[in-house]
Amino acid sequence: MIEIRALYQRENKRNIHLTAETMGEEGLYSEIAIGVYKGPKDDEDCFADIYVGINEDGGSRVLITLDGDSYGDHKLAVYPERSGTDVLDFGNY
Repeated sequence: MIEIRALYQRENKRNIHLTAETMGEEGLYSEIAIGVYKGPKDDEDCFADIYVGINEDGGSRVLITLDGDSYGDHKLAVYPERSGTDVLDFGNY
């Protein structure tokens, strides 16, 4: 697992930190999971999960939770290789 403290112009006003780790089932699928947290390390609050991988067609896909609910279903899928209105898909994944 990788953990970093997020910075923007040397600052982190909301104490946001990130984790990244591999997820999946060996031989079946693999992806990168990114957790977004706020608060002190001993009382952290995960408010977003982002999964980066591929879809059933082999295209790149990013799944994101919304509304500060990191434990709920991913509500937004982003397909970076697509264009126009096909890039974003709102639903439950």
